[in-house]
Amino acid sequence: LPPSSQWTYHLDQWQHPSAVARVNNVKMWSDEHFEALKPTMKQLAAAGQKVITATLNKDAWKIIHDTGGRTSHSPVVEMAMGHGYPAIQDALDAGARPSLSCDHAATVGMDMFGMMRAVFDIQRLAIQQRQRNGEKDTQKLLTCREVLQFATLNGARAAGLDHKIGSLTPGKEADFLMLRADDLSIWPLNNAYAAAVNLMSAG
Repeated sequence: LPPSSQWTYHLDQWQHPSAVARVNNVKMWSDEHFEALKPTMKQLAAAGQKVITATLNKDAWKIIHDTGGRTSHSPVVEMAMGHGYPAIQDALDAGARPSLSCDHAATVGMDMFGMMRAVFDIQRLAIQQRQRNGEKDTQKLLTCREVLQFATLNGARAAGLDHKIGSLTPGKEADFLMLRADDLSIWPLNNAYAAAVNLMSAG
């Protein structure tokens, strides 16, 4: 194999930081913990790892946006596993356009429709809470079309595959998902994006 820096795919090996703290008997997020994490992160990088799970502050989000970084969010998994409040609005505040992921099926179902609904609701909750707290000039509420793009084209961009998939564009590989719109729960079908994001489900 060529050096990992030349690999054209992403190797995802998940290592929870708490395991490193526990093995080295150091306090989570202490200076000693960060030092202990370095060898593990270097090993993962040498093996081809290009993706990490992180908790970020505003400065870090700005750096991601300014350098063209891409993020993928799994809000339902993040809430179920106690990772904190999903960072959708943090990404949007920094000007980033997130993508969505189901992450895994160990704790929640692999359901992108559920992920889209969660993002739609979580972002609304975040903005409405800010408005109730008296904040002015808050971010706009996401549209269903934007959320659908997070789940499709933005996912392809995050994986570095938007030149091949993610949108129905001449020259790209066809990637269709047929949705039934004849159920009574869908009617009246006056907004296709809203129906796909808020009313549809897998199966």
